[in-house]
Amino acid sequence: MRFISFNLFIRTLTIVSLVVGLIGGVSLIPRPAHANVQPSCSNDPLFTNGNFITGENNGAGNANTSSPPEGYQGLGFLADPTRIQLSVPTGSPTRARLADDFTVTGNGWRPSAITFYAYQTDAATTTSTITGVVDLRLWDGPPDVVTSTVIAGPVAGPITPTATGWTGVYRTYLQPNSFGETEGLSSTRRPIMAVTISWPFTVTTLLTGTYWIEWGMTGSLPSGPWAPAVSFGPDNNARQLNMSDSDPGTWTWAPRVDYTVITATVELPFVICGETIPTPQITSLSPNQATAGGGDVTLTVNGSGFIDGTGSDRSIVYWNGEALTTVFSSTTALTATVPAARIATAGTANVTVVNPGNLTSNPATFTINNPAPTITAISPSSATAGGSGFTLTITGTGFISGSVVRWNGDPLDTFFSSSGVLTATVPASRIVTAGTANVTVFNSGPGGGTSGTATFTINNPTPTITAISPSSATAGGSGFTLTITGTGFISGSVVRWNGDPLDTFFGSSSVLTATVPASRIATAGTVPVRVFNSGPGGGTSGATTFTINNPTPTITAISPSSATAGGSGFTLTITGTGFVSGSVVRWNGDPLDTFFGSSSVLTATVPASRIATAGAANVTVVNPAPGGGTSDPVTFTIQANNPAPTISSVSPDLIPVGDSDVVLTITGSNFVTNSVVRWNGTPLTTTFVSATELRATLPAAQRSAAGDGSVTVFNPTPGGGESSAVTARVRFQVMLPLVIR
Repeated sequence: MRFISFNLFIRTLTIVSLVVGLIGGVSLIPRPAHANVQPSCSNDPLFTNGNFITGENNGAGNANTSSPPEGYQGLGFLADPTRIQLSVPTGSPTRARLADDFTVTGNGWRPSAITFYAYQTDAATTTSTITGVVDLRLWDGPPDVVTSTVIAGPVAGPITPTATGWTGVYRTYLQPNSFGETEGLSSTRRPIMAVTISWPFTVTTLLTGTYWIEWGMTGSLPSGPWAPAVSFGPDNNARQLNMSDSDPGTWTWAPRVDYTVITATVELPFVICGETIPTPQITSLSPNQATAGGGDVTLTVNGSGFIDGTGSDRSIVYWNGEALTTVFSSTTALTATVPAARIATAGTANVTVVNPGNLTSNPATFTINNPAPTITAISPSSATAGGSGFTLTITGTGFISGSVVRWNGDPLDTFFSSSGVLTATVPASRIVTAGTANVTVFNSGPGGGTSGTATFTINNPTPTITAISPSSATAGGSGFTLTITGTGFISGSVVRWNGDPLDTFFGSSSVLTATVPASRIATAGTVPVRVFNSGPGGGTSGATTFTINNPTPTITAISPSSATAGGSGFTLTITGTGFVSGSVVRWNGDPLDTFFGSSSVLTATVPASRIATAGAANVTVVNPAPGGGTSDPVTFTIQANNPAPTISSVSPDLIPVGDSDVVLTITGSNFVTNSVVRWNGTPLTTTFVSATELRATLPAAQRSAAGDGSVTVFNPTPGGGESSAVTARVRFQVMLPLVIR
């Protein structure tokens, strides 16, 4: 005997069934799948109070069943507090609410929904008749114990369910009920419904411990709603409030026992969905620092696991262990107000986030910085070389008791007067040589830093220039060293380039060198070079001219390098070397509108009039003086119009109706690189093979039925056009089933 794989068997059976269905009108009816009792709110609930299914696939239509144990009459227990029931089992109240307990574990919970389960006798199987959930309360203990209190609720009702539906389970029983009726497992009178509502209480987090949920339900049928039990036994503890009397003062709680086995208390089915309380994590603070002595700071704490709520039932930001006023933005962001008093002194603070249950995040450090000092003036601001020591007064902002005045980076003896005034002793040894000194103020960390520089001047001579070397350079070239010869140079002399100082190096009283960076010779022109000695005395020398020449441009490529005669105007990109902001692209000697991109890229606008006729054009680049010049030409080709295409054949000419794409081969003439094959006027994805061959992909969606298709080829303008149509046939292919013996 030969064997066939299971997958191949299924595929063969499907094909055979499809063929039989198409030929004989027979369809395969899938077997219905029965729903389980999972709530609609979650496949992974926080809490499930038991499973009421007692038999799988043993009820009507292979449904599951839920039956009391033999000898028990606890088919269901009344959960309707809104009306008197006209027919109830012996020992059942005519109006009632139910209650049962649940235990919160781990970090605690953030419930989002509750699902209750109930039925009404003679309800439709798949359509829920449960209309609402009423009188919900959350207790911190059993409702019949004096010390227990309601911690949330009652919730005004009825609450409309967010989802209701048949669980796929019938409540059935095998023994006679209290009315003397006997029904079997095939009964469909009591379909059990799952009734889901959003978490109804203002208490949104539950810490570890045991709670009691009290509820009632309403329905559209006379009988019930009734809640099935998940178990019967002396260790169970569900409660029922007997509300049969119209006087609330007579209502009493009692364990909800079986109708006949009064020692057997029940557990009732309900499911709580949601999330556990997360442990918060901080990833960053914004800002993460502030300046000491500033005003209030609005702090944004970024991270994860943040929760919203009321009172302490939410995430709170703490500053060195003390709570801040906190606003919830999202699960990843909180904002908190840090009072100015918290940042009065430089240092650091620990920021944490605490969730209900004292779940505390990792600490994040907030830095309180000393201010950065600034200098507004120094007095005196100059002295004569070789003079006596003196007291220097510095005025500014951000001074602190530890501020230090620095002279060319070296600390001076400093005395704090106020946040705006310091004094420092400058010894005579600091002003022996003419020049300048940099005066700064330094504040220590955290924060702090060094102020800007105030210049203290010591007398210098007036410099003169006799020569510079080199005296010229090419625009866009590399930086270089400039040598200046003359008189009156000092160690503090500064070479100025067009008025801006260069990095200057003292050689002698007659020689200076200076670094000219490439950025100083980027553009052609002339620049005055001077030498400056700081005062008093000193001054600026006369100017010597340095010439910056434009380079001679070169072209390495143009894009595009061709166009079709009679086409539209376009942008021409020229790559090469030596381009400057004043470069001009010329077309056969005539200037085009030119745009500078970089020293190696230009773009120019070529109007349509320049390519009206097929032929060629010379493209050059011209740089202006000084220096500059014209590049060698590059040829631009102007091509003739596209031809009109023709089709000689299409292959295949017989195309199957099917579920996969087909590649068509079109032969003919006058095909171009951007030719497009069209099927019934719709363009197909086309591949250019040659001037006589194209290939195109025909999707399955465009040949879902038998018929004829029209194939054409379209060449775009200029010129071009659409070919005459060729007909391709689309037909069904018959596949016979595989028979294996």
